[in-house]
Amino acid sequence: MFKAAIAEPSPNYAERRTSVRHTVHIEAILHANGEAQWTIIDDLSTGGAGLNGAIGIYANDNIEIELADGRRLAAEVAWWLTGCCGIKFREPLQPDDPIFAAVKK
Repeated sequence: MFKAAIAEPSPNYAERRTSVRHTVHIEAILHANGEAQWTIIDDLSTGGAGLNGAIGIYANDNIEIELADGRRLAAEVAWWLTGCCGIKFREPLQPDDPIFAAVKK
């Protein structure tokens, strides 16, 4: 099946989010399509995240984000554009999840 190389976020994508995004800077490993690469989590919510430095992935791909503590978060790529993407977690994070300690005040 053919995958579109770019699935851009729609103009009102941010307004459709159900959780508030927080600015962060978290280094992580992106696992997708049998490959692993470094990425940066730029924004984070209980429902998903924004990544920077994500290459070779497409909208609707199933991925995992590996955190420094070894924990992996399963997600689906919502959109991708020139190395940045938005992801939706398969299981929402709890508001008191330790990852939120990285939220910039």
